[in-house]
Amino acid sequence: MKKVVFLLFCFLSFAVYLQAQPTEKLNNTTVIKMVKANLSPSLIIDEINNSEVNFDLSEESLNMLAKENISPQIIQAMKEANKKAGIVVPTVPAVQVSVQPENNKGGDQITEPAKDVKTITKTDSISQKLSIQPSDSLKLPVNAYKEQSVKVASPQPPSLSATADTLKRTPNVPPNTDAKLSSVDTKNDVKTIPTTEQKPQNETIELNAVGYVIPLEELALFFDSELNNLAGAIRYWDHGLKNSMDSGKVINSYLKEIEIKLAGEKNANSKGYTNGILSLRSELSKSRMNYRQFKTKMLTSGMNINKELKKIGNDIERSIGDKFNMVAKNVRATDPDQSMGENCKPKAITINKMIIDTTLIEFISPATSLLFFYENEIITIKEIITRWNEEVISVNKKNIELNSQLEPINNELIKYQVDSRKNKKEISALKKQSANIEKQRKQLTQQIEKASKELSSQLNIHCKEILVSLNQRLSDVIEDVGYAFQNSFSVL
Repeated sequence: MKKVVFLLFCFLSFAVYLQAQPTEKLNNTTVIKMVKANLSPSLIIDEINNSEVNFDLSEESLNMLAKENISPQIIQAMKEANKKAGIVVPTVPAVQVSVQPENNKGGDQITEPAKDVKTITKTDSISQKLSIQPSDSLKLPVNAYKEQSVKVASPQPPSLSATADTLKRTPNVPPNTDAKLSSVDTKNDVKTIPTTEQKPQNETIELNAVGYVIPLEELALFFDSELNNLAGAIRYWDHGLKNSMDSGKVINSYLKEIEIKLAGEKNANSKGYTNGILSLRSELSKSRMNYRQFKTKMLTSGMNINKELKKIGNDIERSIGDKFNMVAKNVRATDPDQSMGENCKPKAITINKMIIDTTLIEFISPATSLLFFYENEIITIKEIITRWNEEVISVNKKNIELNSQLEPINNELIKYQVDSRKNKKEISALKKQSANIEKQRKQLTQQIEKASKELSSQLNIHCKEILVSLNQRLSDVIEDVGYAFQNSFSVL
């Protein structure tokens, strides 16, 4: 706001200066004063195109203008104005630009011819400058994210059910925009919200399930996949919204320039509105309409994102229920013998922890709470695996001890059975010992069966609890995202 007031003050001061000297033609000194007054190049060029001029454009004067930081666009406008006034413009030799590349140290210089300078004339109307409109990128499908490149217009979205490998964890860098933004601040500047401190890139979650606990690893992989799919969608929304915001800032910056110029024209005197003022008022109305249309599109974008979030909620609720139900059945159906003795072998997997993007545009930053939910659930599953692994390992240890006791007994039985009549008493005692050990082993098997059923039951309970938690978070995200868009782009 301070910058706008400063520019307005400078413009009005210069307008008063011009009003006090109506017969003076614009010259080099006048242009230098306008530049030093921080008037925008477009306003200076417009003044050159609509005034009587007498510029000195000799080679020496051009060098002086360059030292005074007069832009090539303004100098070109001065040339065109001299030409229209019938003043001969001296030919300026092309400037040779010497480039010394890093890999050509001490070598020959590479010379490039100067590029043509684009001429800005009176025919470049303000309405043409306002031709940059928010693109269809505001219509953002939830799963149109691709790692290598993001094409905002007409994307071909991958399925949200893609595996974790489909979407990489490293956030993409938003593409550069060609939009030239003025220094005028706007209400809707892009703001990024830090969501969390970044975790080390090499941080991982190690899972080592054993016995009937092994199926729980499927749950961890499931939430890891959902985490990466949603992160990809959020990054895609972020890219599209930032590009649209850049377009909106261009529209708004030109709108501010028109307002400043119009205020200067109206406040220059007490006379009735001239055709120039009426033309500016018309351009201002058009630019305001363009900006209202931009805000309307942004509101539509917010509604579309919320629709996608609701769809995600419905899909993930059903998917979580199905996945927990399947894992619980697999836990309950695990063969007890596979949870004891040498058959009890750990199945190790590693999951890389997500580096959650900390530079998201403010309108969708609330959605990152769902990413934290998924990652925290993976950690919870790891804790469940660790706790129940202890039960399996404890039973397995007892089973190994019983097997070690049973092996010498069986070896003795083989020896005594060579002469069973003579060793009847010893054989009977050994069989009793063997039967007692087998009974204990059977009890361990029953303990495994009971524990697997208990774990299966607890998984069903945990599923219901996290669905309630997910719905609470999703409801907050939808409300916060909707509020952010309405608060920034509501049209009065």
